[in-house]
Amino acid sequence: MEPGLFRFSDYDCIGFDLDNTLARYKIRPLVDMEYELIVQFLVKKGYSGKHLTKPINYDFLLRGLILDLNKGNILKLSEDGKIISACHGTRLMTKDELEKYYPNSHWEPTDVFTKDPLQTWNGPYSEKMRSILDYYDTVVSLIFARLVDTLDEDNKGPLPNYTIYSDIYDCFVEMFSSDNFQSDKSTFYAEIKSNPEKYYYKCSKKLLSWLKSLRKQGKLLYLLTNSHVDFASFTASCCIGSNWQEYFDIVITHAKKPGFFITNRDFQGLKETVPISGEQLKLHGVYSNGNWTVLREFFIKQQPNVNQRFLFVGDNLIEDIHTHNVYTTFDTVAICEELAEANHPDKSILHSNFWGSYFQDTEFDTIWYKIMKNHAKMWFPNMEFIANQSCEIERI
Repeated sequence: MEPGLFRFSDYDCIGFDLDNTLARYKIRPLVDMEYELIVQFLVKKGYSGKHLTKPINYDFLLRGLILDLNKGNILKLSEDGKIISACHGTRLMTKDELEKYYPNSHWEPTDVFTKDPLQTWNGPYSEKMRSILDYYDTVVSLIFARLVDTLDEDNKGPLPNYTIYSDIYDCFVEMFSSDNFQSDKSTFYAEIKSNPEKYYYKCSKKLLSWLKSLRKQGKLLYLLTNSHVDFASFTASCCIGSNWQEYFDIVITHAKKPGFFITNRDFQGLKETVPISGEQLKLHGVYSNGNWTVLREFFIKQQPNVNQRFLFVGDNLIEDIHTHNVYTTFDTVAICEELAEANHPDKSILHSNFWGSYFQDTEFDTIWYKIMKNHAKMWFPNMEFIANQSCEIERI
């Protein structure tokens, strides 16, 4: 491996995430649809639509924000966990208010998150904070903030504690439950299935040819997605084509990242009823759940005479980049559409004048820039950009 150059050809086994990586979404239609569905769910549950039913304020949206679930606040973090800016509901806090809520611009849960994000993934800290990690949940910050505004107005002042996030979470469970894909009980799945061209970009011929060229070079390619097999198959068919499985040596669905990289969960068949051992995994198979240790052993058996180098390409900076790099020590490439925000059709969602850049503030780099810088070999705006580059890319 030549210093200063990044080359996919230097790797023997390359994995890809599906959603927001190989499968690229049209972000604004996705955000519009999700906002409408969540608002409908919450109003039906008894929440006032006074603020919820207002037009979406896209400038309030930004990936990477942190929700303080109990205090009704939304935070933006620097690389060392300092709270750069904060809102209570949709109202930007003054410096005095920020100091009152978070002395010295720090908060224990976000300090823990900055040191090790997985410490806040489950357990007591997960009941206090939630990070907005991808385009599926970008709208949550605005919905959460508008609910806080409504409750504060009704109460004629801030509440001592907010419990609204559990109802937002219940909506996501209904929207994304694997049991609801075939039944169309989920309005999210029903809408995407009826209008796939509205929400997905198709992979270009150049990108598909690039994937084929990697396999012709003898690389092992795998798909690793948290989506259940039904939705993953639908998404891959829409973006890659009906022959999508032919591009990969093995496919793992419902992987439950980041746990996939740190637990010993059994692989299962697609019906998820019977455990499957590593010896039972086969090339060109499609499986659910599982763990990295067994999958790596499977790959080593396929190339017994190769000192394998592993690479994973994904968009979620916690699930795909930080966890994979820290717990497996193998290399990662981050997909981040904000890198191309200037000419992006969804620039209004990728960049916020209200919050500032996803990567930086006027004085500080954000926690997300730090994660990319420390845990990804390279970062690109999308897979199409990669396919259009030379096989040798000078590392930043």
